[in-house]
Amino acid sequence: MKQIELDLSEDFSFYCPVTGEKMIGDLEPFEPSEATVFCFLESFDSFEYATEAIKLKYSEAKEKFKRKRKQSEKEKSNLKNKVDPPTHSISENANLEEQMIQALLSNSTEESIMFETPFSIMLKDLANDIDAENYVCFSITNSGIACGPMSSTVHFCVDFGFATENK
Repeated sequence: MKQIELDLSEDFSFYCPVTGEKMIGDLEPFEPSEATVFCFLESFDSFEYATEAIKLKYSEAKEKFKRKRKQSEKEKSNLKNKVDPPTHSISENANLEEQMIQALLSNSTEESIMFETPFSIMLKDLANDIDAENYVCFSITNSGIACGPMSSTVHFCVDFGFATENK
């Protein structure tokens, strides 16, 4: 899967690049084309549309996210327990705190879990999935001002292999 990120400052219309069908625009509701794989709304953390295969991959990504979060919490707790006991001297405590900070900074699980969501995990998995090699995800961020700066991102994924698969 390939991902194309676009930033727009106005409302937009989006046409399926495979079928030419209008998917969204002019305040009309989303309407998937035949080649649509999914439409994900980041601000609601939900799919507007998804194939059954994507729904399954997303539930797998949620489980992976929960396991990573649990592992991260366990690692932080173990490191914290090493630092907390007051029986250490000041220099030993400083050394343990430094070890804790270095372990947290070098720990890829902790580093990635801070910015990951189940959706981002699913996107990474799709990027490496041979079945998704014809998928292109258009991540469109619409930004503006509404009582301060705001933005929302919609992810439209289209199967560019759809036309050849259905001939």
